[in-house]
Amino acid sequence: MTIKSACSSVGLALHLAIQSIRLGECSSALVAGANLIMSPGMSITMTAQLTLSPDGSSKAFDAAANGYGRGEGVTALYVKRLDEAVRDGNPIRAVIRGSAINVDGKTSGIAMPNVKAHESLIRAAYKDANLDFLQTAMVECHGTGTSVGDPIEVNAIANCFGNNGLYIGSVSFELFGKLIIHLLNRM
Repeated sequence: MTIKSACSSVGLALHLAIQSIRLGECSSALVAGANLIMSPGMSITMTAQLTLSPDGSSKAFDAAANGYGRGEGVTALYVKRLDEAVRDGNPIRAVIRGSAINVDGKTSGIAMPNVKAHESLIRAAYKDANLDFLQTAMVECHGTGTSVGDPIEVNAIANCFGNNGLYIGSVSFELFGKLIIHLLNRM
């Protein structure tokens, strides 16, 4: 199945895989995503909309945030029920307790999410996982890297998690690449 929903494509694919496993439609799934910049058209449009960082670097939640840096990459996850992974002796890297999807609706731009939709999505995922917000110490965010979008996302998170002390972050491809290089150099 091909899913094309911008930044949320892999998240949506993962949600659908989880639902199919829960419903017994399949016993496991391979969820993969890719971003390839095949032509300059989208980059030109996003530059005109001030969505892309002029220096090509994402600085989410930073006072110097000025857009995000586009990158190319491929990712893949193999998912199956926890009890079956334990039974089969599979290495377990993470446990997904819940997922949710929704639609942002009309917004002012790609880097300006709808705070109410964002909050609703967080609440739905926590309800699906049967988790209390107080059990969370860190939230990995989308992080638009813009002075408009980042505060919108932070407001949605604050509306859900309150002021109980919470770390937020957004791993960009640039930081991920530096982490991989660092790990390879240590081997």
